Amino acid sequence: MVSLQVTFKGEEGWDKGIPMKYLGVPLLSSRLNAIYCKGLVDRITSKVWHWTCRTLSYAGRVQLINSLLFSIQVFWASLFLLPGQVIKNMEQIMKSFLWSGSDMRTTGAKVAWDQVCLPKKEGGLGIKRITEWNKIALLKHIWNLCNDSDGSIWSTWIRSNLLQGRNF
Repeated sequence: MVSLQVTFKGEEGWDKGIPMKYLGVPLLSSRLNAIYCKGLVDRITSKVWHWTCRTLSYAGRVQLINSLLFSIQVFWASLFLLPGQVIKNMEQIMKSFLWSGSDMRTTGAKVAWDQVCLPKKEGGLGIKRITEWNKIALLKHIWNLCNDSDGSIWSTWIRSNLLQGRNF
């Protein structure tokens, strides 16, 4: 079996077993570990540190979380089941940014995060939970497999080689 791993020190600081990257995400043949998501968490953190948010209201911070911070992880969430530790780190960054701005203090929350993540119609701020979003984004692949009209090469290959005429 041919291994796709490279054994030199990469840009993320991995010493061994570095997977190749394509479109910014690692190409893996195994489950995604938290170490491979370091670049994702670092990108979210760097966005927060670069904003000068001392004069932003809570509403402005909520808008930045919904539009920018959340959208950074959407591509990864549609490809991988993100590790729990990575999701916890990303939500911690969003919480800290919401309540303290770019200072990133972890104390001083005004409302519980579960309440903040409720839809606006239910009294929340409309911030989406990353765990739920990740699962929903991955369900898209199951939909494409069950829906025969998509015509993608991936769906056709999965149906012919892995499912082999069986039901999903």
